[in-house]
Amino acid sequence: MIKHSYSIKIYTFLLLVILLIGFNSELKSQTIDELYKKVNSTFNVNNDECLTFAKKLEKLSKKKSIDSSLALAYYVQASIHYQNKNFNKSIKYFEKELKLKEKTSEPEKIAESYYNLGSTCLKLNKNSKGKNYFKKSLEISSKINDKDLMYANHSALSIVNEKLGSYKAALASLKYLNNVDRGEYDRTIGLYQKKFFEQKQITKKKNIELKTVKKSYAQTKEILDTTTVKLTETKQEKLSLEEDTLRKNLKINSLNFQKLLGEYDMKAKQEELKLQRQLTYIFIGGFIIIFILSGFLFKLFITKKKMNVELTVQKERVTKQNEEITQSIRYARRIQDAILPSKKMFEENFSEYFVFYKPKNIVSGDFYFLRKINEHIVFAAVDCTGHGVPGAFMSMLGMAFLNDIVRQKEVSKASQILDLLREDVKQSLNQTGKKHEQKDGMDMAVCVINTKTNLLQFAGAHNPLVIIRNNKLIEFKGDRMPVGIHRKEKEFTNHEYTLEKDDKLYVFSDGFVDQLNEKEKSKYKSKRLKNLFLTTSKVNLSEQQKLIEEEFNLWKGNYKQIDDVVIIGVKI
Repeated sequence: MIKHSYSIKIYTFLLLVILLIGFNSELKSQTIDELYKKVNSTFNVNNDECLTFAKKLEKLSKKKSIDSSLALAYYVQASIHYQNKNFNKSIKYFEKELKLKEKTSEPEKIAESYYNLGSTCLKLNKNSKGKNYFKKSLEISSKINDKDLMYANHSALSIVNEKLGSYKAALASLKYLNNVDRGEYDRTIGLYQKKFFEQKQITKKKNIELKTVKKSYAQTKEILDTTTVKLTETKQEKLSLEEDTLRKNLKINSLNFQKLLGEYDMKAKQEELKLQRQLTYIFIGGFIIIFILSGFLFKLFITKKKMNVELTVQKERVTKQNEEITQSIRYARRIQDAILPSKKMFEENFSEYFVFYKPKNIVSGDFYFLRKINEHIVFAAVDCTGHGVPGAFMSMLGMAFLNDIVRQKEVSKASQILDLLREDVKQSLNQTGKKHEQKDGMDMAVCVINTKTNLLQFAGAHNPLVIIRNNKLIEFKGDRMPVGIHRKEKEFTNHEYTLEKDDKLYVFSDGFVDQLNEKEKSKYKSKRLKNLFLTTSKVNLSEQQKLIEEEFNLWKGNYKQIDDVVIIGVKI
């Protein structure tokens, strides 16, 4: 149990003296006074609140260097932690309080602090450390004749000495307590006297046993010495006999060894002859194998030489065929380029424009389209399924169908162009929607501009339209279905928008946005491309094309191009 009856009274008196003197200033004294009152009013009433006030009092007392109020703050925190069974923290604050008390040289306070530390140590089963604190407290309280604290220390020492097995010391403390509580003394004194007597009896019994053991040891030693002498004499006789026997055995073993050595020499000679015969057989056999192997290798050499001649002929044939195929594909590229819209067509219809067209192989599955029908300008960026030769066949088919729809049928509604084109693709590829059927088709963005009213129509199959106006980006998204067979087929959406002078329009395939980066192996993505349109839109379109192409090459690095690329940019 923590001793605190004296501490509160002394701290109260010292704080009142400090407050009356007016330490530092009137405002500061009032602050400490308020904290003191709050600590005093909440102590043992609301410990959580009291702990908060005590911490504030500690902080302010350190700032003003007031040891007496700081000691009170430490004491209150230690007491609350003790009540909350947080004994390690309790010891920490009691030790801080003790250091401050030792400065004041007031023995009653120091004795009380030692007692509180001893009580807390007992809670943590630190019995030896607690005993030392109680002894120090008892020594001081005896000098100043503090009977209450002397009684408390003797009571605590009787408990701790019993735990440590120091029964005499425990009895001494109980004798002191005799004058205070006779009944308790009689009960306890008998217990300790019994334990002390039992301990003496055990010691006496052990001493008797020790004497018996010593006597037995002396007798055993005497017998052992006599036996040792006899054993030495017997040993010498035995050694002499063993020596003669050993000489005889050594002579016999020597004769046996010579005999064994002769037999071994004979066997060694026989094994040597046998080994020579074996080596001769191996040499002859090896020579025969080498002769046969040489013949086989010579035949293999002749055969390989013939095969190399044939392979060289075949390689030349394949190389020639590849050259012919490549020439055919290059010729197909010239045909494909010839049917694409010319620069003149773009220059006649737009004040500024660019076409960034970069096939993955010689021929491309992407293409671009431009036609003027009456007062309508129709242009599109188209991405056919696949690339290379298969993609090129689809692009030629798509170009032919678009020309038929726009030029021959003079269709000028964007969504209708896609609807009709889808029907042509499905019919030409015999697409009926059956399982395992070819799903080839096209993704594209189609724009139709009325040159008289500046009304724009847009329809998209997956691909979007981007418009830059006054440094702001406007996007029209395409429908989520291709120009081809689709399980949720519906009419394409026709978007309308009134254009203004200097508007810039961009349509594109997915070749740029899907391109992988050399370092990160990640895609460029649509968001980054739209941001590129916006950031480079302040320059003219021919300059913008250079910037876009540089960005593509920089992003791709040495990584291979994975798809065809087409981007169209026009200015109104």
